Amino acid sequence: MAGQHLDPKTLSGSSAELSWPKHRLHYTFYGHNKGPSGDSFVLEESEGCITFAIADAAGHGEQAALFWDKFGEVFEDCWNQFLVGFDSIDERLRGFADTLNEALYTAEHPELISNHLCLAIGEWSDDGSLCWANFGYGSHVLPRTKAGGWWAAPEMLFGLKLGWISSSMRSKMPRAFVMNRAIDVDRVILMTDAYLGDDYDDPNQTLLELGQLNDKLAVLPFEQAHAKIVSLDEAPTDDVSLLVIERHDAD
Repeated sequence: MAGQHLDPKTLSGSSAELSWPKHRLHYTFYGHNKGPSGDSFVLEESEGCITFAIADAAGHGEQAALFWDKFGEVFEDCWNQFLVGFDSIDERLRGFADTLNEALYTAEHPELISNHLCLAIGEWSDDGSLCWANFGYGSHVLPRTKAGGWWAAPEMLFGLKLGWISSSMRSKMPRAFVMNRAIDVDRVILMTDAYLGDDYDDPNQTLLELGQLNDKLAVLPFEQAHAKIVSLDEAPTDDVSLLVIERHDAD
């Protein structure tokens, strides 16, 4: 199994292009002001299937990186359970979110550490099917299918940010867990919200920009798609995570 896991507590910046048996990957990752970061991503590839999570802790820079000092091991335990689970993808995603949410909501923490986490987590199968869930508006998944960019109504895309509310409240709220599916996927872009501005200022505008960006990126070759996103904000004021993953046999 090939994998890539970046630790925001120690890594201030990195950019590279990798080639896996069935996919190629270009990633860019760095912390605000070249320091620690509140962003993190995890990727695993096995038999052509890619499992991913891209996370954005509340805040940015050193303050956001404190989140991973406190909850990094909990996150990794949830991730490992997600990887080895034999339940359906829906149940595995829900289990990951419920377990991590409970840990974040109930934890005691110093005043400067926020327990809130935006997260996108999913699995892209060798047959081109993609299943994922978003929690909060800070981590995004942009799939490209053989028919073009995939998009849906914003209210159907995002669940509630992890750590905001208790597990008992989450079980009663439809927006707590929102599952998404796309088929015939040949490219997936994962990104945090640094390139789209602060979603708290105007989440509807962020979602509008995200849909428009997905349409523009769908027609671009692999290298140009990465360059296009990076050019959106050459001096971001937030932590940055960007991954462009494409099948080698994509047109």
